[in-house]
Amino acid sequence: VLLFSGLLVGLLVALAVTGAPSAVRRRGWWLLGVTLAQGAIGYTQYATDLPEALVAAHMLGASLLVVTLTAVVAGTTTRSPAPSASSPVIMARSTT
Repeated sequence: VLLFSGLLVGLLVALAVTGAPSAVRRRGWWLLGVTLAQGAIGYTQYATDLPEALVAAHMLGASLLVVTLTAVVAGTTTRSPAPSASSPVIMARSTT
């Protein structure tokens, strides 16, 4: 959790310096919040010998972590436009 949080802070700094869209920076902050909450739940579980309610909260936190991480990655990637129907398709021929 500590290593991931440190890397996430580095990502947030990089997003701020490069002028990333505000939606992506906001998603990054959400990811940091979910990560810190998940870490707090995990450390509390460790200290209190895994109470059942905390197990459920930890599973919910893991799900939210996946969702927010996916949102950040989706916001930072781009897709090239699909080729138009009028563009020719070139097929390579095998010489063997």
